[in-house]
Amino acid sequence: MPNPPITRRTPGFKVVLIADAAYQRLREYQSWRSYSPLPVRFDLKDIATAFVEEALEIPGFRERVLHRAFSNVSRAVAASNNPPFVVAQPRTKE
Repeated sequence: MPNPPITRRTPGFKVVLIADAAYQRLREYQSWRSYSPLPVRFDLKDIATAFVEEALEIPGFRERVLHRAFSNVSRAVAASNNPPFVVAQPRTKE
């Protein structure tokens, strides 16, 4: 009998694609029952894909997303106990 493949996992590591609050909001779409013309319960992957595809059609969305991501990261860094990171300025030739 062959040995099962070895799976390597980092202890305590959790893969996170989106924050918990955003995940819960997507789950609300998944179990939304007031849209009854389609007698199907969608997989969360289907909901998330449709959500992203629709959002990408919104004019100016890219800039809004990048601004939101920067705000989220800045807020997380400010809330952490670690000293804030510093972005090094490019050196100029003298």
